Amino acid sequence: DIPLSEMKIFIKRKEAEKNLQIILDQSPLDFLVTSIGIISNTGIHEPTRILGTTVTTNFMKRNETEQFWLGIAKDTRANYRNMLLGALGTQNFTLQKNIGLLVAIIARYEMENGEWGEFFGILKNAAFDQNISNQLTSLIILQYLLNEIDNKNPIVIANFQTIFEIIFSFLELDKLKKNETLFMQVLDAADSFMPFLSGKVKEPNFLENLFNFFLQTMYLGKVELIKKINLILLNCFTFFYAEIKNQFPKVIESILELFKFKNNEIADVILLFFTEIANEEIIRQSNSREKLFLNYL
Repeated sequence: DIPLSEMKIFIKRKEAEKNLQIILDQSPLDFLVTSIGIISNTGIHEPTRILGTTVTTNFMKRNETEQFWLGIAKDTRANYRNMLLGALGTQNFTLQKNIGLLVAIIARYEMENGEWGEFFGILKNAAFDQNISNQLTSLIILQYLLNEIDNKNPIVIANFQTIFEIIFSFLELDKLKKNETLFMQVLDAADSFMPFLSGKVKEPNFLENLFNFFLQTMYLGKVELIKKINLILLNCFTFFYAEIKNQFPKVIESILELFKFKNNEIADVILLFFTEIANEEIIRQSNSREKLFLNYL
């Protein structure tokens, strides 16, 4: 049986959702004013604010919403953005993450229209904040943008160094071991950044340091981390194929050492990794590299 208190909350939630939908059907602009007002009002019950983020995000993701959003006056859009940015920093991580995703959708629309270029500076400030919640949110927003925006977008290109600094400032094993949630989010953001890195990295030791970090991470022996690192390494082979010849034997030897954990899940991940690498070699018809790989098997 559902407790009476939970039933009342559920009924209130459904009523609030219905009311927001009525406003949306009548006037999308009035809906935005109402929903963003709810989200940014710290005096409103957090479950209601979370509902506001969910309904508003669903609206913002609609195909036709981008043109609607860009049709709103610039000053009004800036005001809405500032209201949402001001709502970040809450202790409720679900609410924080939802607001972050909503901001990310808006940032994508703005950037695809050539606007809000200063947003990456805002993200950098949040990433370097001492508040873990703000750090996580900045990485969630960044990952969404990197997944959704073309890597030739002028604003992204202009802010390449800032994005680079945000992600790779986190790649310190001792720091990340203290917070696994942050660790996984950093790896997700780094993985999404790979297509943007291709052809742009000039530092000679960058890839070697990157591989060393990934391999050290796998030696922690945590299955989920190993799975994620293996996917990122596969992306490295895809995007940095020409640059990784010297790293290939080291990576293969290091991954084979993971068998020492005698864990079936880890073994399955390793075998899948080798299968994907073999497929990559065959597709590229790189006979010399293929022989090198097979020798290590």
